[in-house]
Amino acid sequence: MSTEYSQALLSLQPYFPLGKLLALAVGGFLITLASGLRLRQTMMVPPHTSDPPQPEVRKLCPASENEVIAEFLKNEFYHSDFDDVRQELAAIVLNPNLQDEEENGRRRHLLFRKRGAMWRELPADTTWWRVALTPRALGRIRVFPRADWRRYSQRGFSLPQFAARIVAGLAEVSPDPFLVSLSLLRQQLAKGSTGGSVLLIGIDEDKALTIIEGNHRMVAAALMSSPQLESFRFYCGFSPRMAHCCWYRSSVTSLLHYAGNLLLDIKQFRHSDVARIIPRRRAAAADASQVMTAEPVLQLSGTALQMTDTGLKVKDENTPSAA
Repeated sequence: MSTEYSQALLSLQPYFPLGKLLALAVGGFLITLASGLRLRQTMMVPPHTSDPPQPEVRKLCPASENEVIAEFLKNEFYHSDFDDVRQELAAIVLNPNLQDEEENGRRRHLLFRKRGAMWRELPADTTWWRVALTPRALGRIRVFPRADWRRYSQRGFSLPQFAARIVAGLAEVSPDPFLVSLSLLRQQLAKGSTGGSVLLIGIDEDKALTIIEGNHRMVAAALMSSPQLESFRFYCGFSPRMAHCCWYRSSVTSLLHYAGNLLLDIKQFRHSDVARIIPRRRAAAADASQVMTAEPVLQLSGTALQMTDTGLKVKDENTPSAA
């Protein structure tokens, strides 16, 4: 019996090294698996200890077009285009009652009378939203270059690019008063002044956005090391067809469409951006103080105009804005 057992062992002896290798392989696999499971446990984040990253642009709630028009007119009401109606319509522009349909109709009529050429270019399916922005979103927000802005748009239209060129311009011996006004706006925002409402347009929350109202205030915010975006109210109009709008993306087709709308309502020409293509002359030294005081106040608060018992007046610079 023992002889047969010995012979059986001798016959299996050539397989012993293979068995040892197999045992080592299985043992190594089990050790590696156990180590991997332990490492995975140490790397797992316990529930509720980490929030998902905040989106750069976040929808808060829908906004009616009546609300957006009211905010737009507040911001534009200081402009000389409104001189002829300012006393008559100041009450419904500066203190709008969105529940009054007659008021809403009068404001809409005023908008299309003064800024119809611009508003008609927005796609018919544009939906408006109140949105929140993080500082990271500033990199994909673009300024639409018009008038003075065209001098600083040679390398791009994003807010950081504009801010970099404006900082360089302010370092010059005699800085442009236009840039000085932006610097003063930045100082007011840094002191906690209300930024007012800003109107943006885009295709959706994940793509580039363009400012259609609020260039000065947003560039002033971009000049700050820590932009105070919480001082603004942001409205954004979204449409999948926004790329066909010349304010969002200029092309031969979109500009011809804009020109066609101007020809249909030639009275809009003097209020249009075509009439503002040539930059304003730089303010003379005698006018510099006016550029450096009154203009920033008007453009920071959206409107620094206020209705009082004695009539219409400009708010004091230190008075918080209601915009």
